[in-house]
Amino acid sequence: MRRTLTVVGVMALAVGAAGLIARYVPIADHALLGAAVISPYLGLASLVAVVFLLLARRKVISAIAVATAIATLAVQLPLYMSDQYEARSVRIRVMTVNLFLGQANPQAVVERAKASADIVAVQELTRKAARQLSAQGMDRAFPFQTLDTRPEASGTGLWSRYPIRDVQSYKQFTHATLSARIHVDGLAADPAVFVAHLQSPWPEPIDTWNREIADLQPLLQRLARDAGKACVIVAGDFNATLDTRNFRRVLDGGYRDAAEQSGAGISPTFPADAQWPPLVAIDHVLTSACAASQAKTAKITGSDHRALLVRVEAPES
Repeated sequence: MRRTLTVVGVMALAVGAAGLIARYVPIADHALLGAAVISPYLGLASLVAVVFLLLARRKVISAIAVATAIATLAVQLPLYMSDQYEARSVRIRVMTVNLFLGQANPQAVVERAKASADIVAVQELTRKAARQLSAQGMDRAFPFQTLDTRPEASGTGLWSRYPIRDVQSYKQFTHATLSARIHVDGLAADPAVFVAHLQSPWPEPIDTWNREIADLQPLLQRLARDAGKACVIVAGDFNATLDTRNFRRVLDGGYRDAAEQSGAGISPTFPADAQWPPLVAIDHVLTSACAASQAKTAKITGSDHRALLVRVEAPES
């Protein structure tokens, strides 16, 4: 019996340790990517390891399992602890949603946007989907927009209740990528908004995904520098989770992930069209010089992603 408990405990420890290690190594292939993405679930195995190894009375290996479990909890628990934000601010409600090749139900998208957002970042926006959203009242509710419609997965759009200026597009990415400044009454400086959709790392070769994440990091740093003290909001489908080292490097330079900053924890958005709940959080809102006070997801009929809804508190001065 003791031998069986030890074998099970050691196997569980190996799984938990693999998940923890995968968070900190460069993502060079699909196997490492998969391990990093599901590392929060792999990490649960370290807790199982502690129980089995203690029951087996294996002191040394039990100590290793306890250390691994503590390290795993130290990584994940801060995601559920919100920051305190006390500055006087103006709230900007953000919605980002992937339309799944333009197939998301347009009425569902517009209804959710009207109820929950001031700016809406859209990925996989086709020309047909843009027309359908307009027909459902998107343009009336959000009279300012900049759209780059493209076939299948490559289109991107931004709808806003606030006036838009200084629209820019970025050609180094596979999918349409854009930024703009929005004018919000009550703010001393106009916030910058960046909408992204990074190339999927699967089933395509992982090299393009790695390159696009690497290209995004200095671009966002420059955007924050150019914005000065103004709020910067980055929204979209990054095809990456906070458990991938590559994506966490994008946060360098003062960015925070909205789900982490607001204490919402892991907020899975994909896949949303399966028989089970979404498993991974690959849709994100990032903030710089402002703070997310709430983040939650919402089902969008016809899409393989859930929408991510975030409240951003932009300081008045």
